[in-house]
Amino acid sequence: MSRAERSVAMTGDVDRRARGHLLRSDGQEDLCFALWRGSRGQTRTTALIERLVLPQEGERNVHGNASFQPIYLERAMSEAAASSAGLALLHSHPLGSGWQGMSPDDIRAEQGNAGAVFGATGIPLVGLTLAGNGAWSARFWERTAPRTYPRAWCASVRVVGDSLKPTFMDQLAPVPKFGEQQVRTLSAWVMRATPT
Repeated sequence: MSRAERSVAMTGDVDRRARGHLLRSDGQEDLCFALWRGSRGQTRTTALIERLVLPQEGERNVHGNASFQPIYLERAMSEAAASSAGLALLHSHPLGSGWQGMSPDDIRAEQGNAGAVFGATGIPLVGLTLAGNGAWSARFWERTAPRTYPRAWCASVRVVGDSLKPTFMDQLAPVPKFGEQQVRTLSAWVMRATPT
């Protein structure tokens, strides 16, 4: 994969379904897999999350954190390979807000399975984390040498529906600052968005 900026995007419907599964009423973390398709522009490579592959009975454990059984990974990889799609692993940090880092367990779950996913699909594993406030963070696990899958952070995750809801990784894509040039445009949009 090139050194272009990386990002993830999903529809509002996929986001709603993912939040419904991952943000549990009991406050515990949860996880699921999803299929994705790539979109490559001049300066950005985007993983477009297409659909969730939700766990079936006995395929994952919820114990404060969440973990998955090998049979779940195998089923998800088979679905991805059959659809010529990439595989993404989504999990939640229900107490977090904004862009999320990764715990050692998070890294092991993603990096430790990146080789198997790449072997089954020929496409890098994408990892996503959903914070309790609905913000997403994401990364690609790209093969750079035999048995070597370093993390490549995405600059943004965009949810596209009735409105655009982006989350940015500050180190790669700082939130744009509005200057004098945007005052008139911003005031017009804000005034239109205000209910009468």
